[in-house]
Amino acid sequence: MVNRPAFIEHPALSRFIPHLQSYALKGLQELNSKGEPFNITEKELYAANVFERIGELDNSVKSLRLAMSFVFNLKNTHEDAPDVYRYHYENFLLRLTGIVDRAHQLVGISLLLDPVKLRKIGANEFIVKSVASDYPELGKCLNRLKVIVAKHRILRNEIAHSKAFSTRELGLFSAIRALKIGADSEIKIDELMDAYFSKSATELGLLVSEIVREIEALLDILTPVYEPLFSEVPS
Repeated sequence: MVNRPAFIEHPALSRFIPHLQSYALKGLQELNSKGEPFNITEKELYAANVFERIGELDNSVKSLRLAMSFVFNLKNTHEDAPDVYRYHYENFLLRLTGIVDRAHQLVGISLLLDPVKLRKIGANEFIVKSVASDYPELGKCLNRLKVIVAKHRILRNEIAHSKAFSTRELGLFSAIRALKIGADSEIKIDELMDAYFSKSATELGLLVSEIVREIEALLDILTPVYEPLFSEVPS
């Protein structure tokens, strides 16, 4: 699995660094002074808020990759391999849909949209409407991300609210394990199980790559928004 640069390392955010350093130092001073407040500039607060949202996207992708790696490295030799697979696949799906909301929040925070509306139900629709005229490419990018994830939303909701994840193959593997079938069979159950896990991990990897590509595109589009805000380095 190839390591990718974190979203917080995107070139668009390089000018944030001095303001983040200043913000962090003031935070440490506040802690050291037992809570005595320090003045935070608007740019420092903005930089911190944007970085927090980007950090959440980084954490989400890391979690997806971690779940994917467990599936990729899973071998049939594990006694409960089908159950372990189900656990990590469900974990992947449950974390997947949050990516869309976090991407919308990044856009809302970056464009300084009404923070009250950003916290309400329907925030995503509010954000998309807000960017429609001045930043149409942002809206298109958010919609592409939504479409990628939407294919898995129904299954995710079923897992979250009503039933465990299962497929025909997974049911067969579970039955084989439970009934101890296959020890003398000509069918190579172990190889079939390994191939199934490997194919699934590859599909998850492609899905993560699509998501990463759209988030990076989102940051590319936001670059002209950030540049004029941080044309000067704080003194």
